[in-house]
Amino acid sequence: MILIGRYLSPFVRRVGISLTLAGTKFDRLVLSTVTDREKLLKVNPLGRVPALILGKGKTAEVLVDSTAILDHVDEDAGPRRALTPAKGAPRRRVQKIVFLALGTLEKAVGALYEKTRRPAEKVHQPWLDQLESQVTAGLETLNAIVPKPYLAGPKLTQADVTAAVLFGFLRRASPHLVPEGRYKRLEAHAKKLEKLPAFQACQPEQP
Repeated sequence: MILIGRYLSPFVRRVGISLTLAGTKFDRLVLSTVTDREKLLKVNPLGRVPALILGKGKTAEVLVDSTAILDHVDEDAGPRRALTPAKGAPRRRVQKIVFLALGTLEKAVGALYEKTRRPAEKVHQPWLDQLESQVTAGLETLNAIVPKPYLAGPKLTQADVTAAVLFGFLRRASPHLVPEGRYKRLEAHAKKLEKLPAFQACQPEQP
């Protein structure tokens, strides 16, 4: 099993953390969407990360998109170690938080790209303002959740992983969106999770 991508990508990082929490052994091929595009295209025709290679040689299978990959990780881990419950209200509760955090993360990445991948004179400020307002709304909603002791109840789930990865990404890439103390509950929860071995093992590389 080979995970492709850098942990600078929050989408890759949430997969790496989840694999580690599941106790799944995996190798990693560190490729950048910017500098290694040709190599990535041979694995994923969209040139995106993460990708997960299962097996070897002609029988190898490639999974793309972090959500699809994590669905496989949970299935492989089994119901006791899966980070998302298999069915019912517990699954809906976790999924609700996961996709709120993912949506916020996608808007955060979009806002970052608007500023860093366009010439300054071509940045569309109204669009950037809208993206950042959506990030703020997502963070406020996540911050309103009271951990018991985790976001979806008594057990660490994918809701916690994705929300913590989101917060860590923003702290590194767009700190103006998460000033110290604005989202106290979410910040404290993310800091607690970042101390776990699985999170420590998947630290983002230096840009």
